[in-house]
Amino acid sequence: MKIIESVEIRYFRSFGEKTVKITELKDLNILSGSNDVGKSNVLKVLNLFFNNEINIGEPFDLRKDLSFLQRERSEKELQIKKSQRTKDDPYASQRDLFVKVKVFFNRNIPSDRSTTPEKFWVEKTWDKNGFNKQTSNIQAAYLKKNKKEPTQAQAAALQGQLTQFLNSINFDYVPAVKDRQFLQYLFKKLQTALFERDNTFQKTSQDINSKIAVTTSDLFDEFREKTGIDASFSIPESLIDFFTTINVSTEKGISLYSRGDGIQARFIPAILNEISKEKKNVIWGFEEPENSYEYRNAEILANDFLQIYSKKKQIFITSHTKEFLSLIKGNEDRVSLHRVYKTAENGSLIDTYRKDKGFDKKAIQKSFWGGIEEKEKTQEEQDTLNRIFQDIGFLETDQYLIENLQNQLRTQRKLIEESGLEIEERLKIINHLNKRLQDAILSKDSLEKEIEEFKKPILYVEDKYDQIYKIAFLKSKGVEFDKQNFEIQFKQIAPFTIRRSEGAGKLSGRMRVANNDGYEDKKIIGLYDFDKEGREQIHLLKNDSFWHDEYYGDLTNGFYRKRKDHKCFIAMLLPIPQELESFASLEWENFISYVEIENLLPSKFLIENHFASEQTFPGGKYLKIKDAKKDKIWESLFDLPTNNFENFKPLFKTIITLFNLQQ
Repeated sequence: MKIIESVEIRYFRSFGEKTVKITELKDLNILSGSNDVGKSNVLKVLNLFFNNEINIGEPFDLRKDLSFLQRERSEKELQIKKSQRTKDDPYASQRDLFVKVKVFFNRNIPSDRSTTPEKFWVEKTWDKNGFNKQTSNIQAAYLKKNKKEPTQAQAAALQGQLTQFLNSINFDYVPAVKDRQFLQYLFKKLQTALFERDNTFQKTSQDINSKIAVTTSDLFDEFREKTGIDASFSIPESLIDFFTTINVSTEKGISLYSRGDGIQARFIPAILNEISKEKKNVIWGFEEPENSYEYRNAEILANDFLQIYSKKKQIFITSHTKEFLSLIKGNEDRVSLHRVYKTAENGSLIDTYRKDKGFDKKAIQKSFWGGIEEKEKTQEEQDTLNRIFQDIGFLETDQYLIENLQNQLRTQRKLIEESGLEIEERLKIINHLNKRLQDAILSKDSLEKEIEEFKKPILYVEDKYDQIYKIAFLKSKGVEFDKQNFEIQFKQIAPFTIRRSEGAGKLSGRMRVANNDGYEDKKIIGLYDFDKEGREQIHLLKNDSFWHDEYYGDLTNGFYRKRKDHKCFIAMLLPIPQELESFASLEWENFISYVEIENLLPSKFLIENHFASEQTFPGGKYLKIKDAKKDKIWESLFDLPTNNFENFKPLFKTIITLFNLQQ
């Protein structure tokens, strides 16, 4: 059931200054794209529009939810305006910033049954104070429909009808992580819906209250006598609070929460469907419904979304799987497919798949996988579904091609055997088909390795050269390697990946990003050198409200700070070995900090190879790493004995602990 025809988003999170339009919406609307491009932000902004919250229980916060592009582009103007305002206004820099969402509705009312327009838009705006205002073109739509201006009474009635219509819409948001807490929230919502439907529950609670009052009369008579206060036990009429104690049992008495993630996840659309019964206008925003599903069950779920759930409600989902993406084939009248991609200049953009035309491949290709060209294929080799997958750069294109090629190979072999060709010619053709199949499999394996690498937690370092970290990690683990294979060895063995920031300031820019879109389920550590710049940058994180003020950890294993809005988003200082303790201080006013990552190597090695020089400070002397030699140091580490890397062990131990990984 289609309620929304299109949506326009401006300035929300990854969406920039350019108004982003999502058009041609249908009953089931699928958003696909690479990681960290803004797919989930579409569902979050709809949740904001209908429920005035970003996630469940998380209100709008301009500091986190404003587009970083808008903030950067307005910075100069805002600084000028801020200097002209009172210093007592801590939000002065945010006064002219806002988020705007416009939703185009179709009430599906036949024209001859009502003078109320069936099509109109509503626009909402949020600023530093939260929800700011709502506007609509419903009166202009009335004029267009009825060829005359509404009277004052009609205008008031239109506004009342608009309010009633918006209040009738039930938008249910399902996040990507569907944990026990979310299930409990959902069950509580289900019980609310059941109680609203049947007043038997209210009568039951009244009966229980009467029996409790009789049974406990002596107790409360004594309480009143001693205190002068009347009191009694009471079961709330809705019984909602009582529900928090209820467990969900499955067959053989096993709790639902003890079942696998796939079984738990299967409850969610069924519960949402039950909640929506007897409700007129229902919309779902469902992130990755296929999570925790095996292939066959994902197929069944996708079919349920199309054939059952979307017939009486409008659904928006994010998905990466072909089970959902392939729903558009032959169902273009009820399914829409949208590719979300990100650009440097305009942030997230969205393109809609159009029948027989596909996507705007040139625009998308610039942002997807570095603009890698698609494999050359003739039009005859591609069916409709495969062209869709190819258009959106979907990973499982390769798996689909492999299946296609395997089927072709079986068919061609049979035809070749029946063709009467000489054995030599048969082998030539079969070998050609086998090579195509092998190339496709190798390509898929390569892509899967890249995805596996992406799935690992990320250690961001401030250095330009990350080789020293990789070599030190392998050495500290006693792994044998050489200059030619250490990068491969690190990828295979390390449970995290390393990315370079090329400067403490740039690392802080990454750590201080106002929102963590795309990293909700990603574990992040930003590692600073324990020198003047690193100490200054990690200290200044306290100026951001979403970072905890206090430090955790200790000097030997590494001090670190944590973000408030993320389970594992951490800024960390290098752990300091005992012999370097006098060169690293957490004191801010009079701190002494001179330890860089290279200082964890033996002093003798650094001096003999002229990688460092002695410098004087008020408390003595320290080794200053020579900037001009930093690109050479790592090349000299391969022949160093493993005991030269003892100072690195606390660093990697803490990283593993914070990432909660097994080693």
